[in-house]
Amino acid sequence: MRITLVICFTLLLSSSLWAQQSFPLRVVGTNLNLLQYEKNSQITGTSVDILKQLLKLSQLKAEIELMPWARAYYLAKNTPNMIILSIVRTPDREPYFYWLGIVSKVNEAYISLKKYPQNFVKNDQEAKQKTIVVVRHSSSHYALLKKGFVEGKNLYLVSSPKKAFNLFIKNKVALMYTDPEIVKEYIKEYKQHRIEINYAPLATEPQQNSYIAINIHSNAKLVKRLQQAMQKFSKTAQYESLVSK
Repeated sequence: MRITLVICFTLLLSSSLWAQQSFPLRVVGTNLNLLQYEKNSQITGTSVDILKQLLKLSQLKAEIELMPWARAYYLAKNTPNMIILSIVRTPDREPYFYWLGIVSKVNEAYISLKKYPQNFVKNDQEAKQKTIVVVRHSSSHYALLKKGFVEGKNLYLVSSPKKAFNLFIKNKVALMYTDPEIVKEYIKEYKQHRIEINYAPLATEPQQNSYIAINIHSNAKLVKRLQQAMQKFSKTAQYESLVSK
C-alpha cells in the first residue's frame, strides 16, 4: 500500500511539473485598458483573469510580459510555446496561431473629440480626408491599409494604445480608429478636464473577436492541455461574465 501511494504521488507531481520543466511557457501582450494593464504593480484585466483560469486548469505557470504591440506580436508569431493576449483573429494571422479562446468582442469606429465637430466622420471616404492614429501592426492598422489609407499621409502609427490616446486628446490627430469602449476607459483615467467623444458605428464593419492565442509551432501536448482547459472553462458562468464585460 505504501509503495502504491508513493507511485501515485510521484505520477501526480510529475504531471503538474511536466510542462514547466520540459516546455517553458511565456505570455506576452501590450498594455490595453480593460483587457490587460498594470495597476498597483500588478498586471490585471479581463484577459488576465481568463488566462489565470486556463493556467490553473492546465496545471501550468507563466509570467505575463507587457510590451509594445509590434514586439509582442513579432515574438508570439515566431516563438514556440508563447501565448499572446488579446489578439484580434484575422485571416492573415490565421496560419501563425492556435486560437485558444475569445476574451472580448471588438467593434471598431472612427472616434473624434466632440469639441472638434469638424473631425466627425460617418464613413471611410470622409475619414481619408483626416489623420488617423493607430497602433503599428495592430488589426486596425492592417484594416485601414486594406481600405486604402496611406502611412504618412492619413495614417499615423504609434507603438501603444496609450500613445495613440495621448495624441488624440491633444488634437495632434483628428481621429482614432479602435473600439470606443477602450477609449472610454482611458478617458476615465484622464483627470485634467472632461473629454467627450463622437463616433458613428460603421454598418459595414463586422464584429471581430479578440483571443488568447498560442504560437502554431508550440508543443502539441502543451497546446492540447490549454485547449482542453479552455473548453472546460468556456462553459462556466464566470467565463461568460468576463467576456461580456
